[in-house]
Amino acid sequence: FFDPVERARSGLILAGDETLRGTEIAGMAQVPGFVFLNACESLRVRKADAGMAAIPTVQDFAARSTGLAEAFLMAGVHHIVGTFWPVPDVTALEFAAAFYDALDRQPIGTALTQARRTIHAQGSTDWVNYIHYGAGNDRV
Repeated sequence: FFDPVERARSGLILAGDETLRGTEIAGMAQVPGFVFLNACESLRVRKADAGMAAIPTVQDFAARSTGLAEAFLMAGVHHIVGTFWPVPDVTALEFAAAFYDALDRQPIGTALTQARRTIHAQGSTDWVNYIHYGAGNDRV
């Protein structure tokens, strides 16, 4: 969810109604190398504030961030896959299954392309929704 008034409150609603916010990501002592956020607009990157420092700290960035992607990347995550706009549950499930199946044998970029093709072959335009920030030739 995105809170346009208090952006630091924005985050992911997890199981048990717990919430993961950018400020919590910024405070993590260790972050994973790969994150897959298969949720609506999980990687949407919105324009930063004009008043933001040229090189903000992770905490500054998370407090002013408009998306989780920035918080994860600033915290040191090397690869993040997610969506730019809302994604139907059925498509999210099918994409995840195809992506993780391919990821077991392929570099991240190749697995992403194969999962996109799976969704496209089903006649959905949501194949273009999935984004990867990171080096496509890396493996997980």
